[in-house]
Amino acid sequence: MGFFDFLKFSWKKEWPTQNHIEKFSIPTIKPEKELFECYDEIFNATIRDVRGISREDASDILSLIKEGAGGYLNRGRYHETVWKKYFNGKVWSWNEYERWHETFRKNGKFPSRFPVKDEFPSPDISDDIDYALNVLRVAGIKDLCDQYEIKIPSKAKKKDLIEAAKTIPDIHKSPVLKAIIDDLNDRLSPARAIYALLMGTIDHRAKNLYDFRRAKKLGINKFEIVHPFVEDKEFVELALKQDPNAIHPVYPSDLSYKKPIILG
Repeated sequence: MGFFDFLKFSWKKEWPTQNHIEKFSIPTIKPEKELFECYDEIFNATIRDVRGISREDASDILSLIKEGAGGYLNRGRYHETVWKKYFNGKVWSWNEYERWHETFRKNGKFPSRFPVKDEFPSPDISDDIDYALNVLRVAGIKDLCDQYEIKIPSKAKKKDLIEAAKTIPDIHKSPVLKAIIDDLNDRLSPARAIYALLMGTIDHRAKNLYDFRRAKKLGINKFEIVHPFVEDKEFVELALKQDPNAIHPVYPSDLSYKKPIILG
């Protein structure tokens, strides 16, 4: 299962039914001040490498991220807002991602979790219609059928209602289904995937930079690189050959990190 197949499978599996909203409580987190300083440093260095995002927008994004409960650690608070306000529907590209994509393409191999352009999902209207109808409650599907005068048995099960609704001409133009499909396509779009990768890379680099500096303050000068995905070790080594001082993740989607070695 590729990166985008997993993304589509996970999203469809977790989509809530209408009127179902999960509420999560954010625990009180009081990390050290240096952690947020590392985030500022990494964010500013990384966002400068994103074409299409102005300095003013970058400053506004950082302020939006920092000025709220949990700061950057509470990504659920700002992730969607930043996407819709500063990235969605705009022309932008992340140079670092583009450089590594070209490097891996020339080498003929990609890391296991790296989003490959040739694997971006293509729209499948029939599949989306099935999905959208499954999202609707039984009452919603019945209303849709009534609207188009589709006759349905009084005790029809949801799967039967879905099949009946699929006979509606140009069903994909239904405002209700179109809203669901548009939202799904937005979440599965290549731009959305690269945006999520960008924000995740910033998060991980900030944390790894903080951990590295904290270890150095404790007098630890020896580290070993941990590879959660051993099959990606060659790509990590390639990146470190280009820049021995690179902060992990050393390329977008990399999950390796430096582990302090405490000598006895």
